[in-house]
Amino acid sequence: MSKLQVALTTGLSVENKNSATQTEVDNATAAINTAINNLTKQTDVNKKSLQAAIAIAQALVSKTTEYTADSLANLQTALDNGQSVNSQPTATQNDVNTATDALNAAIKGLIKLDTDTH
Repeated sequence: MSKLQVALTTGLSVENKNSATQTEVDNATAAINTAINNLTKQTDVNKKSLQAAIAIAQALVSKTTEYTADSLANLQTALDNGQSVNSQPTATQNDVNTATDALNAAIKGLIKLDTDTH
């Protein structure tokens, strides 16, 4: 439950309490106001880096003749997660950054196939 939901639930409980003191009402009001002030707009989330990493990963993930299956599987997992986070309207900047970092790590972690035929 979010902090705002907790504050609202507590506030409603105080409102419905016949013997609520002014201090309880003031504290509940302050908690609700603090929770509202701490809300972040989802429009503040920047997904450009994630979207760029997704585009790079999509171009690489099918290169089965160039990279090992295990490293491509790791990339596919990171790509699936990145696409999921990218499509979530409620994703936080931390979610986006974590998915971007995982995708970039999987891209850097691609292992080229040994093509030497000595």
